Amino acid sequence: MHRRAKHTVSAEPSGSASEELPPPLQAERHLDAHLAPSSAVRVYLRIRPRFAGRAFTDPAFNVSDATTVETTTATLIHQQKKRFRFTKVFPECCSQMQLFQEVVRDQLDDFVRGANVLLFAYGPTAGGKTHTVQGPPNDPGLVPRTFEHLFKLIGSRVCKGAPVRPDCFDDVVPLSAEQEASALLRKGRLLDMKAARSATDFSRVASSSSHESLLHSCDSSYDEAQVSLWLSCYEIYKEGIYDLLLPSAEAATKKGGQWRTILKLGEDRAKRAFVRGLVEVPVHSADEAHRLFCLARTNQTIAETRLNRSSSRSHCVFMVRLVTSTSGTENWQVRTMMLCDLAGSERPSKAGTDGSWLREAGCINNSLSVLSRCLEGLRSKDAFKKAPVPFRESKLTQAMQAYFTTGAQVSLVVNICPSMSVFEESLNALKFSAVAIEVVPLQLESRHVRCKEAVRRLSERWNRAMGGDELPDGSLAQNKAEEVAPPAALDAHEAELFETIEALQRDLEDSRCQLKFVQKMAAVSETRANTYKGLMKCMEQELRMLRESAFHALEFRARTASEIAQLKRHSMAEQASTIDLRRRLEEAERQVAELEEKLGRKAVAQNVTANMCGCGHVPNTPA
Repeated sequence: MHRRAKHTVSAEPSGSASEELPPPLQAERHLDAHLAPSSAVRVYLRIRPRFAGRAFTDPAFNVSDATTVETTTATLIHQQKKRFRFTKVFPECCSQMQLFQEVVRDQLDDFVRGANVLLFAYGPTAGGKTHTVQGPPNDPGLVPRTFEHLFKLIGSRVCKGAPVRPDCFDDVVPLSAEQEASALLRKGRLLDMKAARSATDFSRVASSSSHESLLHSCDSSYDEAQVSLWLSCYEIYKEGIYDLLLPSAEAATKKGGQWRTILKLGEDRAKRAFVRGLVEVPVHSADEAHRLFCLARTNQTIAETRLNRSSSRSHCVFMVRLVTSTSGTENWQVRTMMLCDLAGSERPSKAGTDGSWLREAGCINNSLSVLSRCLEGLRSKDAFKKAPVPFRESKLTQAMQAYFTTGAQVSLVVNICPSMSVFEESLNALKFSAVAIEVVPLQLESRHVRCKEAVRRLSERWNRAMGGDELPDGSLAQNKAEEVAPPAALDAHEAELFETIEALQRDLEDSRCQLKFVQKMAAVSETRANTYKGLMKCMEQELRMLRESAFHALEFRARTASEIAQLKRHSMAEQASTIDLRRRLEEAERQVAELEEKLGRKAVAQNVTANMCGCGHVPNTPA
């Protein structure tokens, strides 16, 4: 059985900013010039030590230098060594603070400046992912340290209340006074829960372990900005999405509270995924964020296996969403940091997962396999032209898709165990990293934007070449276009335009086919609906007849019960009268017996008197 444990959480922030929103609020995207939206994915490797920090005596992997790791000769007999390169390799002796400084600190700066950030931990079961992302209370991991340093960066610019909240992927919704009070009240209720109240005082641990301030290199344009910070957390368990700020069904049943329901993914206008109905909480300090983090990790699904006593059975996602507005403006910018603690890949034969647990392991391995295929597809420059990347085959990859296709800052921390017993699983994780390090997040524009830009460029070229009159929208006057024949050869811009038109035509044909299919399905559904309506009428008639027969039966039962009651009353009266007659008869019999006894005594006395008179004795009779 599963137990809700204190060990495993992952964080996920999500949000972005790049499209204009309808009044009264707008979301603007203005990255700093030095930010590279299409930089390659940064892949880090962390090697897990043995218990109590001891090194493995016969490891399956050796660290060659700061960026390279290779398999040992004892591992691959009669084969060549396999070498894997990373952005940086962290050996067993690496501390949590060192890992944070190298992996997250620069991304936090980019996050505050306006970049979306995705950071996820990948590796086999018992590879140390939870320790890296979460960490024990006395040695916090990446997520708690992110809270602490993020609030150091934004400082006093955090809004006291919650004037706005993020919506969808990067939209902004203004809150009324009642809605703001409701959001703050919900936060108070969550912070008052036992798991949040009993959280370790992270501020002392963080301050004692931090040796370097992050209050550096912040853009001066943000000095006057007002910031609203929102946190949320969910897990993907058996391809179902559950809010971790709400208790599980088991815990809610014991405590009499509200349990979590399965949430669904939605899409905004740019087809970017977000979780519908997810509880997002405004936070104003690192302590509040840490307490909510502790509350969320107690609700995550965790179970014991042969490889790990507290194995994560779900992908945990923690989201930090930053809503920023410059002073005196109504323009808001939303950006998201998504921190993921992925469940470990495992072999059921080694982990001992069977029965009901086997489906859990299957869902975990399937989602990680889809993630691997998505990275393989993204590694090709023409990924979206050759074949679609299968983001939609898994809830995990669907939630991550926007970060890989909008030029976000993406980092991956691969966690492996150098033990020979899990060599194959660790080797698969290294092969995954070899694909991920070659991925460059795409910066895709909307197709209609690309088409409009291509038309503008072609119109300008046509106007310069043919001397036509340019219209205000960038197109040519109709008379000139009709008089001059187009050139036979197409340049790169023209080819791009016609490729875009062909793609739009294919999409149109696909849409028409889908529309026809939907119309057919609608006709079938309407026929079924009519059939169901007829069945409903028949059922209503039958129900009416059943009600009438039931009513008559009830009337008959009522009459029968009344008659039975009357008969019982008459029977009881007859029994009472019979008892009275018997009593009178017995009294009469007793009186008759007494009278007979008196008559008998009188007769005896007369006989005695007669006998005495016959003998000459006259009895003395009283006067």
